[in-house]
Amino acid sequence: MQKFNKYMGWLVVAFFFITICTPLMVQIWFDEKQVSSMEKRKFAQRPSFPKSIDAVKLFPNAFETYFQDQFGLRDEIIKLHNQIKFRMGDTSSKEVIIGEKGWLFLRGEKYLSPVRDYRNMDQFTPDELSRFAMFLTKKYVRLKQNGVQYLIFVSPNKHTIYSEMLPSFITKVNKESALTQLIHYLQHNTEVPIVDLRPILTKNKDNGFSVLYDKYDTHWNFYGANFVQFEIAKKINKLLPGKIAPYLYKPDEFEMTASSSADLANFIGLMGELTADHKVPSLIKQFCNETIIGVIGTNPHTIVCEKSALRAVVFRDSFFNYLQHYFTRYFKYAKYIWAKASIDDIEHLLADEKPDIVIEEFVERNLPFKTKFSTQYGNVFKKQIFNTSDEILYDLNSDDLKNIKAIHNINIRSDLQQEEALHIQAIGPDPMMILSDILFEADANYMVKIKIHSAKPETFQLFFSIGEPTEYPFSEENSVIQSLARGDNEFYIMLENKNLGRQLRIDPGHGAGEFRIDEFKIKKIL
Repeated sequence: MQKFNKYMGWLVVAFFFITICTPLMVQIWFDEKQVSSMEKRKFAQRPSFPKSIDAVKLFPNAFETYFQDQFGLRDEIIKLHNQIKFRMGDTSSKEVIIGEKGWLFLRGEKYLSPVRDYRNMDQFTPDELSRFAMFLTKKYVRLKQNGVQYLIFVSPNKHTIYSEMLPSFITKVNKESALTQLIHYLQHNTEVPIVDLRPILTKNKDNGFSVLYDKYDTHWNFYGANFVQFEIAKKINKLLPGKIAPYLYKPDEFEMTASSSADLANFIGLMGELTADHKVPSLIKQFCNETIIGVIGTNPHTIVCEKSALRAVVFRDSFFNYLQHYFTRYFKYAKYIWAKASIDDIEHLLADEKPDIVIEEFVERNLPFKTKFSTQYGNVFKKQIFNTSDEILYDLNSDDLKNIKAIHNINIRSDLQQEEALHIQAIGPDPMMILSDILFEADANYMVKIKIHSAKPETFQLFFSIGEPTEYPFSEENSVIQSLARGDNEFYIMLENKNLGRQLRIDPGHGAGEFRIDEFKIKKIL
């Protein structure tokens, strides 16, 4: 017995030694990984040997990050951890909750919360509702004056349609949702056409062929999008009689294929495990031999289908990914823009695109939508306000470059004083630069004038810090997005907060590109 215990002791020691040494041996033996298959991000690479005092100070943190990222069997250990948590009814992501029969739902701690939407906790105030309706009405009237139809629809959360699959502890606290508030208000107080998609989705969710929202994804699938497109097409046909032929595709026009998109499964690091045998409906045939102008994705792009008659512009979100396949056959020319339509956008469309109809998609989890001055009023009106003020707070073209800091994937030319322009080279995704030491006064109003040249169509975003920051000072909520055309652009942004901090962040675009800021001026306005 004593001998047996001795052998068992040695076995335990050997097992422990192998366990702690194997990851290190894997890390040493195999090449460094570039990308995490589990986390879908780039790994830190081995830092170079420090050659200066400053480099020595930075080396320990850089090496620690490298070691953690390149730790042997890292992805395999994370995957095992995720599998164990899932089988225990929990997830490794705060963004995802597990419902009935293994259904996954977006919790929304990072994003706007669809769980709070389902519980009817986030509602419009009367002022927010009237302001949003006024904003939509302005766009509707401006388009109508030019003979263009305007139609909006709201993509319901998965939680709204498949509420029976939510965990039982998630209950409602108010009777009406923000979506119900919006639809009732628009129908009774405005002429803005809106499509309520909840009835047709709820009616057809138990169809005997396929679920309408994927079990492991946030969005509806191809079959759910089929009912959505049919309902929207019927509304378009009422607005523009005889111009399109609404068609609801039958089950035999779909086939079940392997899942290629399951964002919630990806969030919890179990994409391959949960979707290995998971089948989803796909359309069998293509609608027409379309011509695609631009790259399909988040950048603006156009699809031409000569068999159809209408010209359309669609302001869309990720829920439109599957819808776009159906809408191809309805429109001769359709431009798809991944953004919300501002008054300025409407003016540009009337001049450049000459559409028959403008369709704008909102998503239920983004409600209540709070309109801002910068989107509610057009460039002409904002320019008039800006020009009435002589109180210049900040002029980038006469400011010292020490207050301009490149922080991510961006190079700044330092000949600002000579050329009266700031030359920017974005060398990768998410380029960012910060302007600091701007002395905003409390309870004052400020507007920014921006003249920028872009080598290609892009999306400009300006972030403003609030108060005295205790951590990273920027957020999507305190930012304004502006579409950039290729060439010269001029626009005005209202900094909508009475407690501005001392920093602004400029993201000139989403990816690599060349930019030139000819003017960036801040004025205090009445």
